[in-house]
Amino acid sequence: MTNGAGPKYAAEPRRKGSRRLVGLLVIFLIGLWLGWWVRGLPDQSSVVGALISKLKTLGTAEDSAALDQVWQSINGEFVNQPVDGSKLFQGAISGIVDSLHDPYSIYLSPSETQNFIKEIQGTFEGIGAEVGIKRGQLTVIAPLSGSPADQAGLSVGSLILEIDDQPTSGMSLDEAVQKLRGAQGTVVKLNVKSGEAPPRIIEITRDKIEVKSVTLEMRPVSQATGESYAYIKLSSFTETTDVEFKKLTRELLVNKSAGIVLDMRNNPGGVLESAINIAGAFLEKDDTILFEEQAGQRTPYRATATGDLKDIPTVVMLNGGSASASEIVAG
Repeated sequence: MTNGAGPKYAAEPRRKGSRRLVGLLVIFLIGLWLGWWVRGLPDQSSVVGALISKLKTLGTAEDSAALDQVWQSINGEFVNQPVDGSKLFQGAISGIVDSLHDPYSIYLSPSETQNFIKEIQGTFEGIGAEVGIKRGQLTVIAPLSGSPADQAGLSVGSLILEIDDQPTSGMSLDEAVQKLRGAQGTVVKLNVKSGEAPPRIIEITRDKIEVKSVTLEMRPVSQATGESYAYIKLSSFTETTDVEFKKLTRELLVNKSAGIVLDMRNNPGGVLESAINIAGAFLEKDDTILFEEQAGQRTPYRATATGDLKDIPTVVMLNGGSASASEIVAG
């Protein structure tokens, strides 16, 4: 399960029982997947049957009876036989996660997971916009600078009402992302509403998105003194952002910057480790970032950098499109 390139928002508290139920199911599903990896995929009916058997042990007698009835109806009455067991299985897993009613927790299929890995590695094909579900509506969190979405005029807070004439109301975030992504050169049609303006139809040609997650520009403070400050734009946190940031830090120190503007506006977040390492440039070695789980257990992450930038006056810029790792660094 994941919620995108990183947790955009803190998940709302859930009851301990529901967390335990999901944990058991996830462990069970991982066990099935690992077994298949070693032995090869079994026939589809046994796959779905194994999941149903496990679900029946976790529910009430009424739940078990309802599950049996649904299964029998599908196999006996559904018009298009035979039923695709793989689709049933994937749908069942998605339904388990959807039952949490948490818009920031989703299940990714194996193919979707591959797309997710490409994204956090800094490259994928699509329109180049981070999206989320806000108040039940598909919303643009942040368009990537220079991306097709950015060039088409998608802005923070824009509502995507339809994708290729299909309403997004009730559409899961996972499904919406898959519809927005696609091969380089293909076109997607969106019905978009921005602010108080009426909805408009735009067509965006997908492209290969290579995320340059951090840039440095030295800007003059005063022509008279020759002093300059460092303007650092952090657009996301990929697996290599902290390495890129460290290289730029050396350049910044050589130029003896009078100050730093760290711009994380429209930064939707990403890889936690990158955020920790970047924050470490502004912290003492013994400072920590704490990750607190639902049960209250805390895991400390110690700053790995040397605090090279901690004595340089710094201004941090955020906006409504800043979330997750960018909020951690800002804190």
